Amino acid sequence: MSGEFELPSLLKLVAINAYAAYCNAMTNRAPQYAAQFLRTSEPEAGDVVLEVSTVFRSKDAYEPIEGQFASLGILLRKVQEPVVSAERLAEMHAEGDYFKSPEETLDQIPKEVIYYVRPLDGSVPEFRWSNARFIRVLSKLADIHPLDRPPPPNSSTTESET
Repeated sequence: MSGEFELPSLLKLVAINAYAAYCNAMTNRAPQYAAQFLRTSEPEAGDVVLEVSTVFRSKDAYEPIEGQFASLGILLRKVQEPVVSAERLAEMHAEGDYFKSPEETLDQIPKEVIYYVRPLDGSVPEFRWSNARFIRVLSKLADIHPLDRPPPPNSSTTESET
């Protein structure tokens, strides 16, 4: 790789390293990493997130989706929505198909988790993800070493300096 990176290359590096950190926290047994893994596994609105359910789908993982890098962005919201639209439900009912009864409404059919993400590449203001899984990307050092406990020992500090 050259010394200059374009935005898609930088986003790819962030995505790869965020996923590697997530995998490392998942397999590390130290208490701080268990807590980090739990927080990483349940992103909240406002978090930088990475979609990981399709991480190994393509030969070149993190290949942009039609010119955009929608798998890395800011989580705007995570909501439960009906698995079909009102239009599709009406079509199903017209065809004699339904989930539980022909009189059912959108409120009565199964729901799925939908993630709305603003991609970091700025390609679109909002990208809708269904049937997906996201992790939180650590965005500050305090996420790794919380401020309520001392930082790791500095290997260059000697006892005579303390």
